[in-house]
Amino acid sequence: MNLLRKQCNIPSKKVYVAYQDAVILISLGNFKAAKKQLEELAEDGFSPAQFDLGWLYYNGKGVKRDLDKAVEWWVAAMKSGYKDAELMLKAVKKYKDFK
Repeated sequence: MNLLRKQCNIPSKKVYVAYQDAVILISLGNFKAAKKQLEELAEDGFSPAQFDLGWLYYNGKGVKRDLDKAVEWWVAAMKSGYKDAELMLKAVKKYKDFK
């Protein structure tokens, strides 16, 4: 657990458990409950939660689809060093440029 916490920049076991609960809620299709859980973590600066919250907004899962909010959360995750967020932002930019 300690190695995983260091690699994923997880600040505490409590955050890890809360995040895993949100991931399970997503896998069960309970997106509204997952959003609530992720928002608390994301607002505290936990980058995986910021990334996943962006995914919910991008896909309109449990929330109204909102590309601007998705980008806002992905930028926050990217600034926290979450590499996948940078990839998503590049993909969204390419899509917008293509349209």
